[in-house]
Amino acid sequence: MRGGLPLCSRLLKAKSGYVQDYNAQAIATADQFVIAAEVTNRGNDALAYAPRTRKNYARRAAVIEPVFAQIKHNRSINTISRRGLTAADSEWKLICGTHNLLKVDRTA
Repeated sequence: MRGGLPLCSRLLKAKSGYVQDYNAQAIATADQFVIAAEVTNRGNDALAYAPRTRKNYARRAAVIEPVFAQIKHNRSINTISRRGLTAADSEWKLICGTHNLLKVDRTA
């Protein structure tokens, strides 16, 4: 266990019910560079941001959602390949790091 949490995936609530999964988190700058990334086995963090205002939600949509869209749709990375929380966390950080490198290359 690390930080009181088991080192395995767990059931997380999804739109279609429950899935056995991890929860990938990222924080990005206004220029959509990822500055922090983490994989947890804690559930959805939507309640941590309540109450959401339209302004905060619009800002979130403009900053972090394009990062996830770039990773998931343009780069076709839909799943984490490695097993175990530590391995999944390192893979997610690598994915976010390569996102930043590609962004620097495109803007240079």
